[in-house]
Amino acid sequence: MADVLQPKNVPTIVHCFFPFNRVPNSEGIFNPLLSVQITQLADGVFHWLHDESFFLAHLWRAFTSCNNFEPEEEITIRLIVGARPRFQPPLPKEYFGNAIFLVTLTATAADLVKKGIGWVALQINKKVTNQNNEEVKKWYENWIEKPEVVKKEGKLERNGIGVSSSPRFNMYGNDFGWGKPVAIRSGIGHKYKPMFTFFAGADDGDMDIEACLFPETLIAMGNDEEFMEFVACE
Repeated sequence: MADVLQPKNVPTIVHCFFPFNRVPNSEGIFNPLLSVQITQLADGVFHWLHDESFFLAHLWRAFTSCNNFEPEEEITIRLIVGARPRFQPPLPKEYFGNAIFLVTLTATAADLVKKGIGWVALQINKKVTNQNNEEVKKWYENWIEKPEVVKKEGKLERNGIGVSSSPRFNMYGNDFGWGKPVAIRSGIGHKYKPMFTFFAGADDGDMDIEACLFPETLIAMGNDEEFMEFVACE
């Protein structure tokens, strides 16, 4: 397992661990919703991070800095936000299905790099905090008027990043009788460029993250000492 988890770049063999790769959600109408595949490996490592909103700011800022954008170029971060607790009344816990919507923030490259990590984190925090019942309903009403089916191809640009999943999901708590997971990885169908995917870490307070970036960006961020101070690899 060390050969799978230790490299900074996830080996392509990882895609073989996911039987439903490239299967659209819509095919769940006539295909199975759950598939289990057991691949026996040994040993393991994981990447972990701390402070969700603070680290989002680090990702956005480091991504901008490492791509050498023009100062006035606008850089976007797109967050998938959960609607369940924001509806009034909230959706029941038993609700089976996605209840999410997209939140977009934009700032110039100069502001992201020069105004500091605190300013960037504050912008993210204010945007997410303001997503209340009224904002959620407005988003869904607009979608009903102008529905848009999300397509993987061409959804993200080089001057923006997407963030998906959440460290609130206790992925390591899933035990199907084979023992506690030692690492979390997602399949190719869940990856866009540029995209960051968050999961709860193996230990309380930790976060795991997967990065799907263009090679030159990934290399530059890996060599960014300021950014790498906030990323721990074991």
